[in-house]
Amino acid sequence: ADGKVIATCTHEDALGSVDWSSELIATGCDDYFIYIWDAKGKRHRRLSGHEAYPIRVSFRPRSQELMSISRDVHVRLWHVARGEELVRHDLPHEPYTRVWWNEAGTQFFGATEDGGADVYPVTPSPILQVLAPSEEEPHTENFGSAALSADGSIAAVIDEASVRVWDLTSARLVTELTGHPNSWRSAHFSPDQLWTCGWDEQLTSRALSRDAQGRLTIGPATSRHPDYGCILRSVSADGQALVLSNNNTGKFIVLWPQTSHTLQVSEPGNLATQLSHDHTWLLTSSYQKTGARIWSLSDGKLLRTLCERDTIIQAILRPDGQRLLVNTGKHGYAFRTSDWTEEKLPAGDLQLESMTFSPDARHLATLGDDHIRLRDSITLEDKLRLTL
Repeated sequence: ADGKVIATCTHEDALGSVDWSSELIATGCDDYFIYIWDAKGKRHRRLSGHEAYPIRVSFRPRSQELMSISRDVHVRLWHVARGEELVRHDLPHEPYTRVWWNEAGTQFFGATEDGGADVYPVTPSPILQVLAPSEEEPHTENFGSAALSADGSIAAVIDEASVRVWDLTSARLVTELTGHPNSWRSAHFSPDQLWTCGWDEQLTSRALSRDAQGRLTIGPATSRHPDYGCILRSVSADGQALVLSNNNTGKFIVLWPQTSHTLQVSEPGNLATQLSHDHTWLLTSSYQKTGARIWSLSDGKLLRTLCERDTIIQAILRPDGQRLLVNTGKHGYAFRTSDWTEEKLPAGDLQLESMTFSPDARHLATLGDDHIRLRDSITLEDKLRLTL
């Protein structure tokens, strides 16, 4: 707007190309390296592998993936936020004066010195897009957690030190929220709010918004519930109801923020919980008592108990609200929420640990010791396995 220099990315050799995608800058340097910078001029990655210069680089639209090519035979696709090479092809080609993508991100072009252009088809994954922060997350001694917005574009990484909020579309650290030292915190997203609370912090909300350029901003904190000692367990998809737990009182608390109305359910040793999408019932479980209890949210009465002989570690409701999956650590169960009839699951060792559904309800992701499985949400058959 004013022509002032906002960042300087210093190189020791000449540059063959530069490209900018949101908060990430890529430079192809004549020292045979590709450098990845943020918009403040801080260097995050140095990618190696090319054997000639000049190196031409170009970001796939709306992605953290970068194509690079030089006078050697290598055509490389990188995930720059992770600093990893995704694909490499050895294809003899003419030297290129510049490179670019089509708007859909399905074709990569290289302009030749004679005025022509080569075209490389690069089909993106129909199932998976990898987004990541531009730097490694710090790891404290205690186990942390993370929360994602419904569209997967914003992440909150939580531990006893802080809550760090990342805009994954730009790989930008938007803010770091600190509070009482060594106080365990929790965070969740609703469509336009970030909700946080902790053992020594009240429940607060912060408005989320994007400007015309898509840059994410987070508003100031607003106190929404005066009690301390709570952990935020879930937020309904519409943001109209929240579930908290308090280990000191042994209760789950359902809060409707617009009216400040609350409903408390006694569950000493509170463990798992799931709120129905229409806010009519709440599932709770405890490590002190087997089974999963279904409570009416109109009057707080117990409606029924599922899996009476098992300790329920997690319960998750499919986005359409028609199917409830339950994990005991050893077995998985499925129930139709219309009449709570148990559904038969596929035979074999069906591990349903750390479950989460995709927003379109087509896939279920489960976590193993060294892998993530994407399953069909109806049949629970494997569709994709990601080795960690």
